[in-house]
Amino acid sequence: GINRSGALCIAYLMVDQQMTLLQAVRMVKLDRPLVIINEGFQKQLIYFARERGLLHKQKDDDLTEV
Repeated sequence: GINRSGALCIAYLMVDQQMTLLQAVRMVKLDRPLVIINEGFQKQLIYFARERGLLHKQKDDDLTEV
């Protein structure tokens, strides 16, 4: 899939590897560029990341590259 499975992979990377949301999205898109996460899943991932302190931008994150 291109929505649910992508969102699950991103959430897994955030928890298992302690990646920020942006870092996890980048990693998934490197291996599967066709991942298209719908707006509902995007909101859920943001909420998920915020709850775990994984939303905040770190120095190596650049929003223009996603």
